Order: sequence, then C-alpha cells, then structure tokens
Amino acid sequence: MALLYEFVRDTRPMRWTAALLALGLGMVSAPAGETSGAASAPNLPPSVSRDSSAQSGAQLSRSALDSTAITESTEDGRQIAAPTADRPAYVVTHSGGQHDFGQVPAGEKVPSAETLDQQVEQALGRLHFLRADASHPPSLLIVFSWGVHCLPGDEFEDRGYRNLLDRAALAGGSRFADELEKVLVQDGALSSAVSMRPIGIRLGGMRPTLAASLFQSISPIETFRRRDLKTEYLLQQITNDCYYVVISAFDYASVVRGKQQLLWRTKLTTLARGVSMADSIPALIENGAGYYGRDMNEPELFANRSR
Repeated sequence: MALLYEFVRDTRPMRWTAALLALGLGMVSAPAGETSGAASAPNLPPSVSRDSSAQSGAQLSRSALDSTAITESTEDGRQIAAPTADRPAYVVTHSGGQHDFGQVPAGEKVPSAETLDQQVEQALGRLHFLRADASHPPSLLIVFSWGVHCLPGDEFEDRGYRNLLDRAALAGGSRFADELEKVLVQDGALSSAVSMRPIGIRLGGMRPTLAASLFQSISPIETFRRRDLKTEYLLQQITNDCYYVVISAFDYASVVRGKQQLLWRTKLTTLARGVSMADSIPALIENGAGYYGRDMNEPELFANRSR
C-alpha cells in the first residue's frame, strides 16, 4: 500500500490522468458533429467582447459579486461528513494542470503551476483536508485543473452550441446547463415557426419592425434571462470568456481499484475581461475555498477581491 500511495502522490504523468481530467472538468459536451436537436440556430444573448465596456443594465457591480461557484455532489459524496478539526480527511492531491478551450487570446499571462499546487493544498488544509502520510492513509484523491474557457472563433461551426453549454456547466452547474439547452431548443423552434410565414400575416398586419421587437421580448431565452438577477449574470458570464478552476474529489480506494468514484466537484469561474489569468486563478482558489466540497442546490455569486 505504501508503494502504491507514493506512486499516486507522484506529480509525474500517470496512465489514468487523462481519465481523471475528463471527469474533473465536468463538461457537458456532445460528441463532435452532434447537434442539440433544435430546428434552427437559437437567438443567443449578445456576448460582450473582452475589450468592450458595454454592460447589461441590470449587471451586478464588479466590485461586489463577480465570480460564480457551484459544487455538485454524487449520492456517495452526500453520505460523507465534512471534515472537521477533530476529524480531518486525509487526502492525496494531484494537479491536472492548465486546460484552455475555444479561441484563446495570444500572450495570456499564466500563473505558476507550482504556486497553484501549494495554494490549493493550503486552502484544503484550512478546510481540514490534510495531506496523507504513513500514519494517515488517504481516503480521498483530489484533482484540480484550471484555465480559460473562451468563445469559439468565427470559423468554428457548432450548431449544438457545445462551447456555450460547456461554459454553462462550469458557471452554473449541470442543472443550469440542462435548463439552458432546453430554452435554446424552444427558442430555435419559435424562430423557425416565425420564419415559416410572413410576420404581417401572423400578427394581423403589424409592422415587421414592431413584430420583430415583440417576438424578441417573448422569446424563451429572453424570458429565461429575466427570471432573476442570478440567471442574468450567469448568461453574461457564459457568453463571454471566463477563467475557471475545477476541484474534484474521488474516493481513493476506488481509484486504486481503477473505478474512479466521484464524490463531489467544485467549479469556480470569473469573467476574463480586463484581467489576467495569473491574477484571476489564484484569486478563485483563495476566495472560492469556502465552496470546496459543499453540496449546493444552485450556483452562488461571490466577490473576487483581487479585482
């Protein structure tokens, strides 16, 4: 057991790293070439470029809440009590490294991987997740990854909106991504229905510009956006580039058996506009630590004090 423990604790590449990364990122991507089933491309909320100062009228203040956190637990994970000072959890941590998605801007200033390793371990330690040793065998393997998730380039053809849904799962969790996908399908179906017949016929001779405005106001995506301020912020977050940190906890014994039993996964995101990865990733690790392993029904917004 000691030899196996030392092997898993080693930070060099391991055979099962790729599988853990796929689990650790927790994306909702469809297979390549697969579509969402919408009749036509839905009308997405307008995105804001990283260099633009345009803001939604109801946007939350950047000085207050500018980041999102969601922890999703499996049924097995919910059965495990949170560690305490009297009963800490002993863990092995493994860095999955940096993974970027979409059209990543050139010249990105990246943080030091060694510094992030130490920072994650320190944050876990404050939550009573302590490093395993010869006297305290590990019960958990904790894998963490980070990076930037960007909008696709103009040449990217993705009728299934995998890129958008991936970011939705990062910022709002799988449930939010599922909700958004259904809304996009409804929006696409409505757009197709409207385009099948002249607007004047459908709306009793109403002027086309007025009719278009009316349909925009009642579109499923617009209704979804207006349901609450949190949803509006999440939609702004996912239609822009964002930095992310994903921390996943696996049952250590299951990893030894090759089963990789996930217990919980914490996802932290923040807008990438006007800030560097080198500043934002450490801030997410530090300011989002209170959400590590905390079972949550929905995402929460929090302040990223490095801004």
